[in-house]
Amino acid sequence: MRTTAYHIALLIATVLASGSASRTTGAASQELRAISGAVRGDVQRVSFRAMILHVAIAYNLVGSVNRNADVTLHFILQGDKSLIDHAVMTISKKSSNAEVSVSPIAVDPDLRRFTLIAWTSPSRHITNPYDLVFTPRANDKTIPMEETMKVYREILKATLNDEDLQKLGNSEGDDGHEIHIGKPRILDTGYSELKKLGKEEAGYGLYSYAVLTSDSARSAAFLGEIFKAIPSVGGTGVPKRAQLNIFYIPIKADKSAAFTELSTNTSGEEKAKLGAELSKSFYNFKMARAILNHVCNPPANNMKDLCTGAMAGGPYIFTYARPASSLEPVSPPFLFVDLSNVRQEAFPEFIDAFRSQVKQEDVADGAKIHSMRLTILNITLTAASWIVPVKAAIADIIHDAGVAHDGGERESKQ
Repeated sequence: MRTTAYHIALLIATVLASGSASRTTGAASQELRAISGAVRGDVQRVSFRAMILHVAIAYNLVGSVNRNADVTLHFILQGDKSLIDHAVMTISKKSSNAEVSVSPIAVDPDLRRFTLIAWTSPSRHITNPYDLVFTPRANDKTIPMEETMKVYREILKATLNDEDLQKLGNSEGDDGHEIHIGKPRILDTGYSELKKLGKEEAGYGLYSYAVLTSDSARSAAFLGEIFKAIPSVGGTGVPKRAQLNIFYIPIKADKSAAFTELSTNTSGEEKAKLGAELSKSFYNFKMARAILNHVCNPPANNMKDLCTGAMAGGPYIFTYARPASSLEPVSPPFLFVDLSNVRQEAFPEFIDAFRSQVKQEDVADGAKIHSMRLTILNITLTAASWIVPVKAAIADIIHDAGVAHDGGERESKQ
């Protein structure tokens, strides 16, 4: 971020020096400030507009935020001067991969609300533009994040039509970044078919993908283990989607009905034999390669070596906090497990890790994926489990882009 702490301090000093007015609320007199701001840089893949609305809600400010034709964001904030100062600091702190600039403007006495203009959510296939409007509270007290998100959710519920509310599910994001409501835990993993890129079901807690590059004995073994160890989504017994990690398997659309019949009529140890048939006749390798291409265009820093290679190995497991098959680029945080150097006899260990219950109170994207990462790191493999005769470690095959190892989210500069 080119906006340094010193630069922000100068901006605040400028704001404090001009663009002011005063109002009286009860016995207290408040000095109002108004600023105009712009965000330039990497603003496409993160929820800057939603974040600025959250700041306005938290600090009880009026104004607006909109995306300009040149892809910069423009915002106006107006309110108590001390709250404006904190709001500018918060916006700048959260804009790690962009440049934020602000300047004072005249206070508009007729400005009564904050409006996020023409909001959409490509990640949830919500394409109707909505103006999300926040009406400030009677007092200027700030509110915590949990209450801020409750207000935000109520605005969405009051604004979106029924069809788009259904797409919203239990969580929603803007411009590629998810904002989660509530505290659901991931309780289990269930497999499902993915028949077309971008056609995932909405509302699941995590999205994982079985990514294979060719029909082979390794692909057959991996798929067989999935069907042996993991139930279908409907067979997990978990009532809420938000508490499931859905494990998607790319399937040829014209083979879906036949595959459903085959998988439904196969039980017990016979399920392991499904792998060979699935790899040979049903699995959509073209779709899987498209997912790999999305992850690598452009690649996160710790994916560059992998993405510049042939990508002909695998199997790979890709986990994201929302539907990701059609995202390009794929913004961190995400988890990518490369099993190219692991013998197929060890595949059950990894499948079991993805089936394991993940008990995680913090439901931020990075925290959920970090919890999955820790589960995989607990796997113990012998030297015989590795294909290459090197001192390999589980950590060497895990690519956890944008995930801080304390469970939060770290900055990822691409």
